[in-house]
Amino acid sequence: MIGNIKYYILLPDKATSLPTISRVKQQIEIAEIIKRKSGHLLIEEKRMLENNSINLINKLFLPKNYPFKNGQQPETRNSIVWTDFSIYTWPLLIQLLKISPAQHIDKMIELMFKNPDQNELKWDQIAKTFSDIPEDHQRIEMDELDRWYDEINITLLPATSYHQLYNWFGPEVKDIGYDAFDHFTISRNGPEAWKIAIENYLKSINNLPEGYRQELIDRYITPIINY
Repeated sequence: MIGNIKYYILLPDKATSLPTISRVKQQIEIAEIIKRKSGHLLIEEKRMLENNSINLINKLFLPKNYPFKNGQQPETRNSIVWTDFSIYTWPLLIQLLKISPAQHIDKMIELMFKNPDQNELKWDQIAKTFSDIPEDHQRIEMDELDRWYDEINITLLPATSYHQLYNWFGPEVKDIGYDAFDHFTISRNGPEAWKIAIENYLKSINNLPEGYRQELIDRYITPIINY
């Protein structure tokens, strides 16, 4: 099974030079599409490219919305700083499988990933897929997410874990939490209740085979819900 790799949208990890203006514009548009349709997938991160700077001449020709800037703080001097968006393999893939329930998982991987083990995505294809769905998966505001958490905090799942599960499952984490709450009232075992609830949710994704589901639980979900 492919790993849960982190992908950056604006500038790939380990890149040593900035992308072109046209490339940045394209990637920002892709980020905006994903944010409007499935905003839970995107995690904002402050990033820094050390031992680099944008010279004065180049700065004159850059658009105002160009996200890469010369660092101004003592800790960012002689570096370029920007806010990027990261996205992880499996939360992305789970969402894509839900969007296209008739698509076999192996075909979906082939369509969306150039090389899943080498940090390459087919961004244009991903943007097209998200463009075709309604805007009903917008990112939930933090205050609302905290209210959802307050409703099920008797399960003793840490708030940080609940937020991580939101990044995995989006707004569906609310109903998953209710399911976990129901199981907890019977067993009084929080991690087990959450495991059952998440297993139930993953089983509802018909094109996610059982072997994949179990490995996702064992490798990625269990460390989040074990407390």
